[in-house]
Amino acid sequence: MELREFIEELRKRGELVTVSREVSTDLEVGGLSAVTAKEGGPALLFNNIKGHPGFSMLGNIYSGPSMYYRDVKGRKSWSRLALLAEFEPTIRWPGLMMTMLDRYVGPIPSMEVARGPCQEVVIAEEDVDLAKLPIPLLHQCDSGRYGNNNVMMVKDIDSPWQEMTPCRWMPIAKDKLVANYYVDNYIQELYAKYESRGLAMPFCIVIGGNPWLPIAASLRELLRGADKIAAAGGFNLDPLEVVKAKTSDMIIPAYAEIVIEGEMLPHERAQEGPFAGLTTIEEGTMQPVCRVKTITHRTDPIFYFSVGGYERSDIQHVLHFSMPLELWHKWNVERLFPVMWMYMPLEFCLTGLVIAAPPIIHGYANWLATYCFSLNHMFDKVLVLDHTPPCDMEDIVNEWIRKANARRSYHYYKGGHTEPWLGTASPLVHHLSREERKAGKGPRMYVDAHYPSEWTAADKSTRMVWETGYPADIKEKVLSRWKVDYGIEAEPEVKE
Repeated sequence: MELREFIEELRKRGELVTVSREVSTDLEVGGLSAVTAKEGGPALLFNNIKGHPGFSMLGNIYSGPSMYYRDVKGRKSWSRLALLAEFEPTIRWPGLMMTMLDRYVGPIPSMEVARGPCQEVVIAEEDVDLAKLPIPLLHQCDSGRYGNNNVMMVKDIDSPWQEMTPCRWMPIAKDKLVANYYVDNYIQELYAKYESRGLAMPFCIVIGGNPWLPIAASLRELLRGADKIAAAGGFNLDPLEVVKAKTSDMIIPAYAEIVIEGEMLPHERAQEGPFAGLTTIEEGTMQPVCRVKTITHRTDPIFYFSVGGYERSDIQHVLHFSMPLELWHKWNVERLFPVMWMYMPLEFCLTGLVIAAPPIIHGYANWLATYCFSLNHMFDKVLVLDHTPPCDMEDIVNEWIRKANARRSYHYYKGGHTEPWLGTASPLVHHLSREERKAGKGPRMYVDAHYPSEWTAADKSTRMVWETGYPADIKEKVLSRWKVDYGIEAEPEVKE
């Protein structure tokens, strides 16, 4: 499903609103997108951009409501991702993830075509002016205008391999920009190879390509040299059409909205940031200067962006999908122990992982937590539960509070010489001291919310809930008479 097809699907499902009134790129589109994401509102398509006739802007295509949200339509925080995968928006998280795990291991190579809509308009190098793009000022604390959750593509100097990763980028001149990245990637390594030879590295920034591209680009556990465009094709169940870039031998998505092509200059740096990143205001860092050589776009381009810096923003949704997907895959392939589901609640701001797994052996929660910490440094807390309804935040909290013993259930890692990764600080947490942030070190913990394995049924408390507290005939009678006979308008929520 290409971006414009996805827009129409969201519109049809009531998940997208078109804003026809004139809006400004100076904080207005950012502010509206931020509050809409915060409230679990619709995707936004702005088609009247002040100072940028012919352009539209698009935000919040991945985001969704809080896990605490109650809605008769059954909307979930992952509902738009489900629609992208061509499922019903009410699909349960484990069902969605099991299907996507199959697609994860089935990449579909791209298909090169002679021409594509992304090159309907070609701006020559002498005419490049980044200010002509509707690049928004997203937050009042940002150091400049930003594109965000776009895809940076670069090419290895010694092979056909193209690496890509979600990026944010900031123009610093009419034809220059700097970029930064959200997840581990090989871009700096590839750039170092060019720089050591005194050469500039070609790059392309893809804005508004296939919606699976940012997700595939965020994958961290693929082998070095993996084809992430093919990974996006696997998620899409169809090959992505690609065309040759105008200024290099790279390939780019044919149906992208806008593509910025250029080269990362050797031995030249400029400051990127501060910027309101995933969960906090990130300090400025020195990054390679990128010189733009051409900009290509469709005749009626849509500038896609993520506001960032807020819970339930698009970039958080991308990572809250791809991170547990890869952890789940690695656990299935390398450990082969049962896990019912893994989830990173958006309410935890990517710093906490919830795992539902039966306590098959003593210390199983420790095994799970230790292994997951070794694979991912973004989160610093793991909560291990037993038989909990999939990804229901109310039940997650209830299980945690009901079963976690204050003395025996909380376990802390400080790291050490044999397991240094256990003391690596997550870049997203807010509780670290200045010294811990500077050293990149911080504690991690897991909570074992299982009853002790030696407990019998008589030792365990039984939680009283409506679903199990009444006989079937009473439940059927209550539900059948709910609106007509009892006159209650709100829909009851009945869990499996």
